[in-house]
Amino acid sequence: GPRNVLATFALQGTLIGLAGSAAGAALGVLVSRNLQGLVHGLERLLDVQFLDARVYFMSDLPAYVEWLDVARICGVAFVLCALATVYPAWRAARTQPAEALRHD
Repeated sequence: GPRNVLATFALQGTLIGLAGSAAGAALGVLVSRNLQGLVHGLERLLDVQFLDARVYFMSDLPAYVEWLDVARICGVAFVLCALATVYPAWRAARTQPAEALRHD
């Protein structure tokens, strides 16, 4: 029935949003933890210095993880993903199965 279709689409969208938020947080933390090594490796590879100490007052880009910020960003991303599933799930629940298959 329509209620089951709505629940299925909403659950799938929410799970995809949860997986994407978790993967994005993990990748972001991984990159920020290794940022100086990545920048130095890229500088050696390209033979370029990104932050020249003669021009800027620093030669390295400091990076640290604020866990509260990570949690807030993940929370907002998850809520936005969950909200983004509501309208498509509602439209899918309103569509008759034979009508949807006719247009495929």
